[in-house]
Amino acid sequence: MKIKKILNNNAFITHTDDHQELIVIGKAVAYGKHVNEEVDESKIYKTFAPVSRGDRKLILDMINDIPIQFFQIAKRIVDKAQADDQIDLTDSVYIALTDHIASAVDRAKEHLFLTNQFIWEIRSFYPKEFSIGLWALQLIEQQCGVPLPEDEAGFIAIHIISGELGNRLDDFQAVVNFIKKALRQVELIDLL
Repeated sequence: MKIKKILNNNAFITHTDDHQELIVIGKAVAYGKHVNEEVDESKIYKTFAPVSRGDRKLILDMINDIPIQFFQIAKRIVDKAQADDQIDLTDSVYIALTDHIASAVDRAKEHLFLTNQFIWEIRSFYPKEFSIGLWALQLIEQQCGVPLPEDEAGFIAIHIISGELGNRLDDFQAVVNFIKKALRQVELIDLL
């Protein structure tokens, strides 16, 4: 794989044989390299083929703003979900998860924590995804030295659910709303 444009030490742009642009990420994958040089493909974590200019800008902005460590963590989470739990995920989950983890760690360092209003529903109706979220919290603490609350396991699970649904998080929201409505009905019946 040849470099067409170096973005930083950890990212570069190349093109496929049919001239499709690929954004390539990997720790030190472009370090000491020049345009038109081959790279060590074993250093590559992820390649992205942006579909639109908006996707391209989002990915490039993230590469410039987010340390490579968060891309590595997101890759390990996605790999675990796909390998251990046989969850098929879209590429967009990788981007969303990287961004979320970086933001969560930054917030935690400032002692700012978000409450996940759907934690019970996620834990109950998506136990596989929630367990990946719990595993991810341990990984993040190991890699970043920052403990995150269980609510974050729920947020990570939502990203996985979204990736499973092919970015149809509205479907997840509809399911959660239906479940809440059904539970309220059951509670009302119990009161009578």
